Amino acid sequence: MPDQDAIEQRLTDFYHRSRVALSGPIPRWDAATGGVARQGWGRQLLLAGAAAVFILAVVAGARFLRQNQSAPAGPKQTLSPNAFTGSCKLPLSWPDPSSGQMIGGFASFPGGSFVTDSTASGLNRPSGADWISYDAPMRRWVPVDRRMVSPNGATWLYSTGNNDHAVDVRTGRETTLWGSGRAFRVFGLDDSYAYAMLDSTGGAQLWRLPLDGSQATQIRVSGSWQFVNGGAAWGTVSDSSSGTPFSLQRLDLQHNTVTTWVQLSGPGTVVGFDAAGEPIVQVGGPGGDVIVAAGQGLQRPVAQNFYFGKGTMGIAHLPALGDAHGIWLFAQDGIYLSVNGAASKQASVPAFLAGPCR
Repeated sequence: MPDQDAIEQRLTDFYHRSRVALSGPIPRWDAATGGVARQGWGRQLLLAGAAAVFILAVVAGARFLRQNQSAPAGPKQTLSPNAFTGSCKLPLSWPDPSSGQMIGGFASFPGGSFVTDSTASGLNRPSGADWISYDAPMRRWVPVDRRMVSPNGATWLYSTGNNDHAVDVRTGRETTLWGSGRAFRVFGLDDSYAYAMLDSTGGAQLWRLPLDGSQATQIRVSGSWQFVNGGAAWGTVSDSSSGTPFSLQRLDLQHNTVTTWVQLSGPGTVVGFDAAGEPIVQVGGPGGDVIVAAGQGLQRPVAQNFYFGKGTMGIAHLPALGDAHGIWLFAQDGIYLSVNGAASKQASVPAFLAGPCR
């Protein structure tokens, strides 16, 4: 493409030469005398002015085009100095503004390039479109948040009214879980059971619902439980936005024993789980430090002063996810990876984490 500065200079020179050429009377044919006469200065100035306006318009247009050349389509990728060099594909999802449904794709590493996946579009469940995640063991997209997919990938859950349903990923066969009409609030599952809270006059109760639809049983422990991961149920004692001390409880689902896993003097929020099933916690609210509660009273740093991207559709999606490569973090400006306590930007795609990088 020619250099815009050179074009502008040539047009400007042409404008000045034109003014010199038009500086004297302009010849015209005189019919009365049958010869050439000199044109009057009024017509000369009119023509010179028109030429000047035309040339200046072209010059201005060249300058405008040079200053407003558009960048290539797609997100501008700025790799971190600590760019991830592993080889895997990270599933991501985001809402489509035109349809209101969720779509998905993969960020490929190394490099962080991004492509959409047509198989992630148009997924629905009987209760309607809501969210999608990538079922890594089964290598397919499913129409629920990743917390509603079993660790082995064989089952996903959804609710309709007062009924909860388990869907076999391979066959699509549905099983209605026990407790129709009881208004269970299912919050997660393992490979054999769904776990739900049930309001009662004596306070909320914790129940274990078999995925095969057989009769559920109550787990007689107190507490408000919100997540299932790593063979345990997890629950917080305080509201993350209240400023009161934060306490995270761990319920061993095999032995039904409760342990206070981490305590903070101020607010805290569970934002995800690492590859070992340990909770990832943001300390002190938005923009606070992020840690892994690696054991009772043990903390491991993930990121400092980090701002997570916001959820959508009124759902508090977990914006952190651990796998064999480290801990992935979703921020408004893209995707970060934390390794050994240091987080660095890896892709300029503002999308939600839909599964581990494989």
